[in-house]
Amino acid sequence: MTKKYIFLDRDGVIFKYRQNRYVNCVDDIEYIDGSLLALKKLHSAGVSVIVISNQAGVGKGLMMTEALSKITERMLDDAAKAGGEILDVFYCTHNVDENCDCRKPRPGLIFSAAKKYGFDPSKTYLIGDNISDIEAGRNGGCKTILVKTGNAALKPSDEWTAKPDFIEPDLLSAVKRVLNEDFGLI
Repeated sequence: MTKKYIFLDRDGVIFKYRQNRYVNCVDDIEYIDGSLLALKKLHSAGVSVIVISNQAGVGKGLMMTEALSKITERMLDDAAKAGGEILDVFYCTHNVDENCDCRKPRPGLIFSAAKKYGFDPSKTYLIGDNISDIEAGRNGGCKTILVKTGNAALKPSDEWTAKPDFIEPDLLSAVKRVLNEDFGLI
């Protein structure tokens, strides 16, 4: 059986979206209802979760890498306590103006993860809350699902620069869709 992977954005998908504010410390973490259950469902189905997230707060000097590490550690621990698992986390910590290849909507994080784990990104999904997530997924060859628990929900769909393959209210609904389709891509 072929191993299955899925990409998830973090803020607005797993963590509650904080408009104009970063999740700068573990005390800022608030999980979206059902997100930990979604991670459990993916793990139970044998799907490896890879989180890819822009974290420009580090590049801007608003957060230290140590704080980001503690936030990540807590997320991994909380996922495990809920019966889920996050295989790996890839962050772009560059500032917006650094013009790197890893900042979404560019697909560098997708390609790095796919290379590390030896899979074809066109055989999976990227679930995000922002149009830059959808653009990154498209640029990386993934199927895309936009969840309405974060940034994109604040903008009318006619302002979106990319259209997702699917739109779901939250991560749990998106995961149910993916699992019901049984990853028909693979």
